[in-house]
Amino acid sequence: SWFDGVKPIQTIETLYQEKANKAQEAWITPTLLNGWVESTPIRYRKNEFGKVEFKGRVKSGTIDTPCLVLPSGYRPSVPRHFPVVSNNASGYSFVDSAGAVVINNAAAKDVYVSLDTISFYAD
Repeated sequence: SWFDGVKPIQTIETLYQEKANKAQEAWITPTLLNGWVESTPIRYRKNEFGKVEFKGRVKSGTIDTPCLVLPSGYRPSVPRHFPVVSNNASGYSFVDSAGAVVINNAAAKDVYVSLDTISFYAD
């Protein structure tokens, strides 16, 4: 049989907990582009489950241009859209398969845009 009896069978809960207990990847500071600057520190990382997550706020950049580009391994396979908060108003952003993180919110020029709502599984 395929089971050699060396390792006991574990429940899915045990396997999930082992995965969750792994060390978390450090936050990465991106290079901002197209006039975008930090309102609060911008960071991203891939968590232990392979999900890319962001934190921080940008401001003052050029709308509809990338505020940053994610490296290979941190990109979605297809473009993904996300709601964002801009000076307490709603807007949206997207991340394309080339890693460009683009802010599409006409109100965002002189106010902050929070990237905290962006998270997706990298391919």
